[in-house]
Amino acid sequence: MFWFSKEPLTREDVISLRQEAHRSREALVLRCRNLAGANLSRFHLIGVDLSGANLSRANLEGANLNEANLSYANLKGANLSGANLSYANLERANRIVTSPELNALMADFLDKGQAFEKRQADLSQALEKVNRLRANLSYANLEGANLNEADLSSAHLIGANLIGAHLIGANLEGANLSRADLSYANLSGANLAKVDLRGARLGWAKVTQNQLQNARSLEGATMPDGTIHVNHGIKWPFRR
Repeated sequence: MFWFSKEPLTREDVISLRQEAHRSREALVLRCRNLAGANLSRFHLIGVDLSGANLSRANLEGANLNEANLSYANLKGANLSGANLSYANLERANRIVTSPELNALMADFLDKGQAFEKRQADLSQALEKVNRLRANLSYANLEGANLNEADLSSAHLIGANLIGAHLIGANLEGANLSRADLSYANLSGANLAKVDLRGARLGWAKVTQNQLQNARSLEGATMPDGTIHVNHGIKWPFRR
């Protein structure tokens, strides 16, 4: 029942797995599981390992994913509106995973001798079909989350809490970050081309003027130096 298997897990399946883990006094692990289209709205997934999981089109609205591990997860088309992703790890989410990386990711399962379908063994080919992330993360709590190198292109992050988030090298091209709070966020090397930052808070964020010049709009945004951007033509000064 890995994520590349045919049948995706349902909400009831996840509840059963959680109950089984609780009886065994073990942490719930959903690593590499197929959760495509699953309804996990308002589900408590605190600290759960979802690395490499297929969460495409999953409904995670209002879910509690505090400190969850979503590295290498496929979140294409997932609804994360209002979800709590504070201190979650979304590093390389929705990125192509190489065979060595996936082998390391699945090592625990393989060491335990759990079987998987041999005809699905060419994982690198399957993962190359992963498209850009267009998840709905509007108003999600991503405070302190690890989003380094995550593909968030065209994602909806309206009003999201990204205070202190790690977005080093992240691809945010075309994303909607209007009214998002990026205070103290690290955006070093992030792609901000065509990003909508209207009304966003960027106080003390680690970002360059050159990066922000590529944004689609900065109207009303609070800049890293505390000034308010009035229109796209105004250059905001760095005072640090």
